[in-house]
Amino acid sequence: MPKAKYKPENNIKSIDQLSVAKLVATHLGLSLTTVTEVIEMEQKLTMEFVRDGYKVIKKNYITFTPIKKPGYIMKSKLNGENYEIPERITVKSKPGLGFRVFVSDQRSKMPNKICRFVDKKSSSPEQVIDSTVA
Repeated sequence: MPKAKYKPENNIKSIDQLSVAKLVATHLGLSLTTVTEVIEMEQKLTMEFVRDGYKVIKKNYITFTPIKKPGYIMKSKLNGENYEIPERITVKSKPGLGFRVFVSDQRSKMPNKICRFVDKKSSSPEQVIDSTVA
């Protein structure tokens, strides 16, 4: 008898961003509009920094690394024509250790600060684009 394939979509629950914002607003006693503005601003800033070539580290939670992929010429197998694929940036994301441990270990306790704020001595972030092809 063939082994059944695991279908994650059958086992995944979901929650949307607005529901999370409502929970945060209720817990902290803030207005929903304030919380959604903060969430949207944080997400936009994260995306802008990654687009501009910065590695964004949310310590112990998640890291986004921009990867510069070189352009190349692709020859189509369908019509034999050459197409120029431009240089582009893709993003590698890696969950942090605190995130992975908490999610994978059912007995683990949520750390007080899963996303630690670490102040580096440099006053401005450094731009880092990894040119390796992932």
